[in-house]
Amino acid sequence: MILAGDIGGTNIRLAVFDKDLKRIGKVHQFKTGNGSDLETRLHDVLQTRKNGSVVRACLAVAGPVIDGVCAPVNIGRTFRATDIRDALGLESVVLINDLVANAAGIGLLKKNDLVTIQRGEKHHGNCAILSPGTGLGESALIWDGQQHRPIASEGGARAVCSDDRTGTGVADLHDAKAQNCDVRTRL
Repeated sequence: MILAGDIGGTNIRLAVFDKDLKRIGKVHQFKTGNGSDLETRLHDVLQTRKNGSVVRACLAVAGPVIDGVCAPVNIGRTFRATDIRDALGLESVVLINDLVANAAGIGLLKKNDLVTIQRGEKHHGNCAILSPGTGLGESALIWDGQQHRPIASEGGARAVCSDDRTGTGVADLHDAKAQNCDVRTRL
């Protein structure tokens, strides 16, 4: 079984999946805070399964991931895949950017999971993924001629994102860009 997680600037969501990627049990949600109790939260979720049944984890983190290490702007703690693996006694832990995870999974959504904001033409080109939340997550799906491949973009990993968990990150980003570009309008 696999432990999957989304570690965002405001919330942590964790769930266990079987080898066919079917969720087992409920999604566990916790406040992120400064991220210091992540291993405790992961351990608590692992205890809901039979001992040893979960051997791997994939954690999507709101920030750039380089060589298994992520230091998210909105959390204030550095996450290391090897440290988490060792603390939990798992075979492997992989950290990936949260928007890369979103981009990789978007093709699995059903039509009733989607809401059309503006109709456009369907094509096999590149796609942008934007996710406003505590910060502004960004990624892309690059069309290689046969399939879309997710890539990270760290436009949202900036100090202009909200640091008080109010969810005003997009407005802060707009105001910062407007100020730098001498734009007179404000949100």
